[in-house]
Amino acid sequence: MKTKILNFDEAASTKLSPVANAIKKGAVIICPTDTIHGFTCGAFDKKAIDKIRRLKKRKDNKPFVFLASSISQIKKFAYIKPKYEKTLKKIWPAPLTVILKSKIKNEEDDTLAFRIPANKKIVSLIKKTGCPIVSTSVNISGEKPLNHEKIIKNFTNKVEYILLSKTTQTNPSSIADLTGDKIKMIRQGEISLKQ
Repeated sequence: MKTKILNFDEAASTKLSPVANAIKKGAVIICPTDTIHGFTCGAFDKKAIDKIRRLKKRKDNKPFVFLASSISQIKKFAYIKPKYEKTLKKIWPAPLTVILKSKIKNEEDDTLAFRIPANKKIVSLIKKTGCPIVSTSVNISGEKPLNHEKIIKNFTNKVEYILLSKTTQTNPSSIADLTGDKIKMIRQGEISLKQ
């Protein structure tokens, strides 16, 4: 496999179509998120997700976060209570991940975690892919996320595309569990949800 390396900040939207097509065909890529660079593949592509676990040397079966292009896309796969949907419409896009009850059969869990990124090119990539995409930090499990140089050194020819951006932040997203009647903050980042 020969990895294609692109400057995500300068790439035209048309350049993202081959990347989206590669994801549709089962590719694993590296691309920016609102926080850090992440391994990415189709959200429900088990073979590609298993490859990400191997690349990260991740032994647990903990599910990954999914990036979606819109609330309506999320609602195809998970339940959002009306009172929470109203709040999310005001907050998203933002570095906020929410845990929701899954509508689809899931061997690992009955919940799914979603975030809508603020980066318009990432949203465009998700739309071109036609489904949510996986987002998990580019690193070996338990270690710090990698910088551009180490990403290229460690993962060239192990993924199909590496999309690099200077606009990522280092702060992790907030995580909120919205499966119950009350909001449960799992991790506090810059976004806070109130009852």
